[in-house]
Amino acid sequence: MELTVKEIIEAVGGALLQGSLTQRIRGVSTDSRTLTSGELFIPLKGERFDGHHFINDTLARGASAVMVSKDFHPLELPPSTRDIPLIQVEDTLHALGDLASFWVRRNRATIVAITGSNGKTTTREMTATILEQSYRVLKPEHNWNNLIGVPLTLLRLESHHQIAVIEMGMNRRGEIKRLSQIAQPHIGLITNIGPVHLQHLKTLENVAEAKGELFDSLTAQDYAVLNANDPLIMKLSTRCPARTFTFGINAHAQVTAPNLSPSDYSTHCFTLQVEGKSIPLRLTIPGIHTVYNALAAASIATICKLPLEEIKAGLERFTAFTGRMVITTIDNNIHIINDTYNANPVSMESALRTLAQVKGEGNGIAVLGDMLELGDASLAYHHQLGSLVGILHLDSLFLMGISAEAVAQGARATGVSEKAIYIGSTPEEVAEQLAKKVTRGDWILFKGSRGMKMEKILEYFLHLLNHDPAPSSPMATFTSRCCL
Repeated sequence: MELTVKEIIEAVGGALLQGSLTQRIRGVSTDSRTLTSGELFIPLKGERFDGHHFINDTLARGASAVMVSKDFHPLELPPSTRDIPLIQVEDTLHALGDLASFWVRRNRATIVAITGSNGKTTTREMTATILEQSYRVLKPEHNWNNLIGVPLTLLRLESHHQIAVIEMGMNRRGEIKRLSQIAQPHIGLITNIGPVHLQHLKTLENVAEAKGELFDSLTAQDYAVLNANDPLIMKLSTRCPARTFTFGINAHAQVTAPNLSPSDYSTHCFTLQVEGKSIPLRLTIPGIHTVYNALAAASIATICKLPLEEIKAGLERFTAFTGRMVITTIDNNIHIINDTYNANPVSMESALRTLAQVKGEGNGIAVLGDMLELGDASLAYHHQLGSLVGILHLDSLFLMGISAEAVAQGARATGVSEKAIYIGSTPEEVAEQLAKKVTRGDWILFKGSRGMKMEKILEYFLHLLNHDPAPSSPMATFTSRCCL
């Protein structure tokens, strides 16, 4: 990004407190630690920090200008910085979004926006992998899917980019609406609707309405990509003004997966069928949910006019990435499924069913942490989670978190023996008990919400089996406070 201070002020409706309107800005940063010379620093206020406290640090690092909120006074800066442009706005976070929206309008890239309760990131990465074969594609450097990350991603748009593939996350109403205002997407996809963020949204219908804000933002010239197997998404589509494009399994849709069958480690072979044309395809990642992600990505690629052969090549090239259904095999033929990135009731069920499918004659061991942000429904969902362990006839259950006993109760109610259930209070405790239990040929799933940091259990477990260096820092005890 390169703009003058004058252009930035026009974009955000700000006022110049000091400095020159002609000063040129090359890039934007909201982090005083990573800002580089020539960038505009936009300090943000959070619950535990205020970026305005670090303005002097950014000036020392070579910031070309600073955006400040209405209650900041330039006299707070040293006299030597009086020539540095200060742009005052009502709210710096909102101004960051306005600036990104202005920059999007300056560029001609097609914007693809992906949201949903599960599979957002995998679908985003699959989509980018396919599109990168024919287009110059921008995608987030990190899991930037919120009111900070999406604008920062879009501000990285350059004239050579033809398509930007972004992800939109939320935990309450209005956030997807604002992100859509910023991104102005041409293609909008909702992967699925599930019981997430119920602490704020309360009901599944409210989740659908919040996700549906993406479809509401589209125009008659845009595309809404619909999961034909999700009735809530299909209901949302009835009020969407955009053109629609559908995908699904065993459903009437434009992109489907006939002849679906499991392969090694439950990767899937199927015929990818796109508007009547077919091609055989094999994914490298397990789980039926991955097939849905692939069909969604194929739908976007079809809208972007990629041929079926390139869609196949991109999907078959795609591999799992950290914390999302990554399967590794260590000594004694012990198989580890690392799905530690996050969890909710839908993704937990998908992961457990995948474990039950791939384990074959080996033991299926589930190492699970709490599913967070479920509000009043938390107890019921954790009890159902435990019940599923019994229904799927998994062999052992290792638990950590304030909802562990609810999971254990559900497991006992469906036939899991008391000796097969272990509840620990720290990652070390769980890992130590797991290391004593594991035997040749076992399959072990690690999964929990991001706040549970289930990768710590995996890290310590591998250390005990001499497959990883010792953890570099002490493991924190998981108490009820850190699980809230």
